[in-house]
Amino acid sequence: MRFHFALAALAMLGLLTRSIEAADYKYPYQDPYLATATTAILSDDGATASVKSTIVHVPGLPGRNNLPALEGRGDVGLALYRQNRPAPLLFILAGLGSNPYFGVAPYLASLFYKDGSHVVILPSPMSWNFALSANRRGAPGYAPEDARDLYAVMQKSLTVLRERHGIKTTAINFMAVSLGGLEGAYLSVIDADEGKIGIDKFLLVNPPVDLAYAVKKIDEWNALGSKFGRAKSQQIVSKAVAIVESFQGNGTPRMPAIS
Repeated sequence: MRFHFALAALAMLGLLTRSIEAADYKYPYQDPYLATATTAILSDDGATASVKSTIVHVPGLPGRNNLPALEGRGDVGLALYRQNRPAPLLFILAGLGSNPYFGVAPYLASLFYKDGSHVVILPSPMSWNFALSANRRGAPGYAPEDARDLYAVMQKSLTVLRERHGIKTTAINFMAVSLGGLEGAYLSVIDADEGKIGIDKFLLVNPPVDLAYAVKKIDEWNALGSKFGRAKSQQIVSKAVAIVESFQGNGTPRMPAIS
């Protein structure tokens, strides 16, 4: 019930927020689909390469470090971007199966680090590392329970960061993308109820509020491969990649004309 109330409140805030143009906040990509899914998060603008992270190991659940063939892998692996002074700490959680070392999360981490925050990238609850070390059931996929496991990991992480790494925080914030956004919504309710972390701000980017619809669309897209055949599918992918690459070399991409 509280989760539904939180979503309703978020929707009301969206209605009350003034609509702004791209020029108002000087974002370089005017096409919203391009900005969300392609060059805005995939191109290497040098930001990530210039920022170094530290791998931090947080103790996992008891008994997870001695599983056959997985001995010694029962800790949760995090990526830490550390300031040399007290600063806000931002937890980042990316989408389905993501890890702290590749993809959109390090890109975002570099931006917020340069803006003055400590940043910690969490593994997705749907990644092998989290499932092995932190998932109480050993079978992730149910977002409310995954969020509770995530909340426990974040509490342990703060203890490790403060006691072993001397991190001093002035605030705790949370940012999540895609499936991480859905898990973050549940996490916000848990933190509001329990207050064990006291997260100041949440930023949830493109959360799949209708997960059944999202899975259905993925199945439909996957079925197109059989419809078109292997050769045609590869041709379509090549065209899509060419479109992305054309924008990577263009500093001022524009909204496509609408006929």
